[in-house]
Amino acid sequence: MVYAGKKVDVKEALSIGLINQISNQETLLQDCLKLINSIKVNSFPAIISAKKSIQEGCECCLEEGISIENCYFSSCFESSEQKERMRRFIEKS
Repeated sequence: MVYAGKKVDVKEALSIGLINQISNQETLLQDCLKLINSIKVNSFPAIISAKKSIQEGCECCLEEGISIENCYFSSCFESSEQKERMRRFIEKS
């Protein structure tokens, strides 16, 4: 799109995955809060690890990016929070 100078309308941006959702002005705040609430129930260290792996992985080749993601993913299993969440999950099963 950038190199070809092609403009993409909002419907096409949604269909190709460039954006996740379309909101109108009246529901924008409510839609944002809904997204925030869906994120904040997750582990904060896992969210940070995901963000770092994406940022660092974009700067290198695929093989190195996968290695970076694997390191961050593995580190999530070392936290006491993960162990507690896993214990609660097993108890529910």
